[in-house]
Amino acid sequence: METFEKQIEGLTKITISDSGTSPTQSEITQFLRDGVKDIIRKLMASGAPTSILSSFATLETITNSNGLESPSNVIISVTRGDGEFQNPAKEIPALMKGRVSDSSSLFFASKYNPVYYLESGKIYIKPNPSTGSVDNGEIQHVIFDNQVSYNSVSIANFPKSTEYLVVYFASALSCLNAASNIHSAMPTSPTSPGSASFIYDAPDLPTVPEFIAPNLSLDFTDVNEALSNDDPDMAEKFLSVIEKQLDAYEKQVANADKEFNAENVEFTEEIKRRMTNADKQMGKQMAEITTDIKTYASDIQKYALDINKLVTTYKWYMQQYSFLMNQYMTGVSGMGGKPKAQQANAVQAPKQKEEGRE
Repeated sequence: METFEKQIEGLTKITISDSGTSPTQSEITQFLRDGVKDIIRKLMASGAPTSILSSFATLETITNSNGLESPSNVIISVTRGDGEFQNPAKEIPALMKGRVSDSSSLFFASKYNPVYYLESGKIYIKPNPSTGSVDNGEIQHVIFDNQVSYNSVSIANFPKSTEYLVVYFASALSCLNAASNIHSAMPTSPTSPGSASFIYDAPDLPTVPEFIAPNLSLDFTDVNEALSNDDPDMAEKFLSVIEKQLDAYEKQVANADKEFNAENVEFTEEIKRRMTNADKQMGKQMAEITTDIKTYASDIQKYALDINKLVTTYKWYMQQYSFLMNQYMTGVSGMGGKPKAQQANAVQAPKQKEEGRE
């Protein structure tokens, strides 16, 4: 089976390594872990039924009062044994924890009607579970796989049939990362050969035309902030603005190239006229100058082509980002369904046992 890195390379056409690439293997790892969390959050927000969320969860047993850590805070179910059966526990605010342990309180919780609460990242069950299979507690909750990485081939506590969505998510962010990095790959405009000089008297020469590259200043601050806030949709909007700036810049480079070529033609004609009236001994040096100008013009053409290539690459990455993110969102939406007023498979609390029974 291909690693996640290989799958992402196949979707994005990006060659990924441990450094020097956009993205790097470390960034791919982070994208994968973010994708795992994003799917769970979107399913929770859509009101996905328990049967769906359970496929991302694990069941853990608790046999003491120490509580159980749940970093995801996504709890599917909590039960507490009564010596014979596991009874579903009802969630209460942490501030009620003292009242439920008071047998004289109306809020007292027995093992037949247990409760649980969240405090400092842990889940606590009341009455306190104890050792053994009859009075223990069972907590089914989501544990994000923080060990999945670029070279993994599977995700812990995650349905195999859903892993492709995480790959789509990481691939989309990889394209976004590569597009954002285009700015740093912009080539340097060619250096003018400068004014000609001779070792003996020579006729005056016209000013050598100079290609003046337009300024390019792209600000990825909003993009990076949107990514930090786990908001790829907003990042895409900001990058679309940058894409328009790159289109405008490409046109400015083309106009500057056209203007330079016109000036270069005029310069060449003037050189020819003055060379005709100059001493033949200057011919060799004049030829060298002409060669430098031709080389400079060739460099300008290459510069314009490089800019065009980078803009084209940027647009492809953004198109691929939109495609992959749409595939991802469609897949997640298809999993979650629509919220229901009451799920058919929701766990119902049992009726209260007769008064006086523990």
